[in-house]
Amino acid sequence: MSTKILRLDDQGEIVKYAGKYIRGNDADKWVVYNVEKSEYANSSYISRKIHSTGRGRANLEIKEKDGWFEVTWTVNYQVDPNVAMAYKMEQADVLVGQFNKLKDAEKHAIKIALEMRDIRDMYSYNEVWTERQLRIEELPLFTTKDSLVTNERGETFKQYEQVESDLKITSIVLDMSGVQSKKQEKLDREEKRKVRLAGGEDTRIMVKILMNVDLQNLEESIADYLQGEVDTIDGVGADSDSTYNVDEVTVKVESTGQIEATFYLERESGKFAGKDELTDALMSQLGTSSTVEVPIEINN
Repeated sequence: MSTKILRLDDQGEIVKYAGKYIRGNDADKWVVYNVEKSEYANSSYISRKIHSTGRGRANLEIKEKDGWFEVTWTVNYQVDPNVAMAYKMEQADVLVGQFNKLKDAEKHAIKIALEMRDIRDMYSYNEVWTERQLRIEELPLFTTKDSLVTNERGETFKQYEQVESDLKITSIVLDMSGVQSKKQEKLDREEKRKVRLAGGEDTRIMVKILMNVDLQNLEESIADYLQGEVDTIDGVGADSDSTYNVDEVTVKVESTGQIEATFYLERESGKFAGKDELTDALMSQLGTSSTVEVPIEINN
């Protein structure tokens, strides 16, 4: 699992925390981003979860859908009005935003997690939880208010009360009609082509376009991707608790198409780890479903 501590700068770009742990007042300015990849027999699964740090903790998740990315907020709710919340709870996903690009989903999730660091995720029973996925603007957001209370013996203590927050968040929703329309058009074209080929006739016109890939730019693109995907390796070494930082990544693309990536790792803490163990840890984080944006120049 890859863990990063992130925030947004003044331009709205993602900034990574240089250390490993955050303490003090700065904790409210950062979020923790966990990315876990699991490989199965015929498929792979990537879990992307973001939660705020500091006083509160808002749990958000980025889910890859069929052509877009969805940001959801995890809420715990009371299942049965006759059973106390402490004994019977379930979780629901509340829609926060939908995005065409993963990077935009990550930026929005970081922003919302920071804004919601004091928002509670516990709700009492309501039938709406079983009907459909709710959008975040359809729910009242609650926080806690503390006040000093003095009892009959003159003892003063803090008392916490749940109150509705002034925070207002509106979900970002994509126009799914356009997404579904493009998918259906592609399916229709494929079906028509099958019909043509089955009859022995192919009425298509063949047009060729030449494109060029600059290998040096390709190497830089792959290196930048790998550096962002794997920046820290935790839980390795003889003590199973060592941390290595990825200091630099270099990539070499051969004319045969073979790509060699070299990771330069710097031990931050713990005992030394062997090359084989570090290689396994890198492969585990990268998985098999990584995507690199290839710089292609069209010559025609």
